[in-house]
This record gives sequence, C-alpha cells and structure tokens, in this order.
Amino acid sequence: MGDLSSRVAYLKGLAEGLNLEAESKEGRLLKAILDVLGEFAEEVESLRGRVDEQEEYLEDLDEDVAELEQRVLETEEEEGFVEVQCPHCGETVSLAEEEFSEEGSMQLRCPNCGELIYRDEEGEEEEGV
Repeated sequence: MGDLSSRVAYLKGLAEGLNLEAESKEGRLLKAILDVLGEFAEEVESLRGRVDEQEEYLEDLDEDVAELEQRVLETEEEEGFVEVQCPHCGETVSLAEEEFSEEGSMQLRCPNCGELIYRDEEGEEEEGV
C-alpha cells in the first residue's frame, strides 16, 4: 500500500503536470482536494503510530497479567484450594478446602453464574463437586 504521504505527493505532481491554471475553478478544486488528502494522510499516519504504541502497551499488560495469574494459581495450590468445575456454566472455580469441612448444612454457589455447585445437608451431597 505504501506511505500515504508519498502517494499524495505523487498525486500533487500529477496534478501539476496537467498545467491547470491555479485560479481556475478546476485548479482550485483539485488543489483543495489534494490538500484534504494530505491532511487525511497525516492523520492516518499519526493514528497508526498511536495504535502501534497501544498494541505494545497491551502486550506488556497481557504478559504482566499472565505472570500474576500464575502467581495466584501457585499461591492457591499452596494454601489448600480445590478447583471445581461448575456443572451449569462450565467455569472452573477455586474454593478453599475449609469450606468443605465446615459442620452442618452448607451450600456453595458459583461466583460466575450464581447457580448451586454444592449442597451438603448433614453429610448428603446432592450436586457433584
């Protein structure tokens, strides 16, 4: 596709080769169109630069988030968490082991969809973990 500014400059050169009078209606119109094209080209090139900067920034953030996720997963494994897949939405949820060892009636809900994952009433399990 090439550099937009150089393509606009090429068009300006072609327009000059037409030998139109600068003060004629056609000459003024063509000059105005080429000036607008030049401004568009500058703005597009500026936006491309900004998009490139944002993409680089997002890649850095993505790497940082991946590193933090890994640290959290390692910490959860060390601290006695159990991963459970919600039978309703399929989301994998980390739950502390002590939540399963509490006495009495207990219900655990998926933080993603809010549906019941686990119900224990006096030792009975109704939905799988």
